[in-house]
Amino acid sequence: LEWNGEAFDFSAKDDALGFGFQLSTEPMKALILQGPNGYSKKGEGASAASQYYSFTRLKTEGVVDIDGKRFSVRGQSWMDKEFSTNSLGKGQVGWDWFSLQLDDQRELMLYILRDESGNIDHARGTLVATDGSTRYLGSDQFTVTTLDTWESSSGDDYPSAWKVGVPSAELQMTITSQLGDQENRSRLIPTLRYWEGAVSVKDAGGKQIGVGFVEMTGYGSASTPAL
Repeated sequence: LEWNGEAFDFSAKDDALGFGFQLSTEPMKALILQGPNGYSKKGEGASAASQYYSFTRLKTEGVVDIDGKRFSVRGQSWMDKEFSTNSLGKGQVGWDWFSLQLDDQRELMLYILRDESGNIDHARGTLVATDGSTRYLGSDQFTVTTLDTWESSSGDDYPSAWKVGVPSAELQMTITSQLGDQENRSRLIPTLRYWEGAVSVKDAGGKQIGVGFVEMTGYGSASTPAL
């Protein structure tokens, strides 16, 4: 991972899997802070937080190597950096995190921290306007409702489709996973499992209006990675 003066270039190679990539990025929007001065609250108390920034829309191009074949690729990506000194709070068992790139050139980040009953313990969001300006959202300013689930081979159930609304931004969206099985299963720690993968975004009429990425932890019997 290397800073190129504007953003990051990154590469990886896995000889055992016959896979690798070399990608470069260029910001289409300036870096944004997720919360005032990058301070992203995760619960009660000053230490229940992280420092968090994002490049929400990056021009991305390079090559991907699969089983000895090289493919040129280009598109757009999203880069997050989050760091903290605290893990999940007492009673918090996992999170749902959404990063959505809309075709109208807005971006939306939402996160929900769940309690042991599956209810929302803490939630926040950031709406990035077309000009790169940000508006921070409290838990009372958006809704996320599960519409469908996917069952892992482990027996754990994960949400796989959601209805998301941000009334103040006139957004009513249906979000669906592009592939059910995007669960990460650790070979070294079998109990460490979480779901993260690509999703599609559609409006109330069923027209696709964007793409995104969702990460979910703390479902079923899986261990939750440290925040």
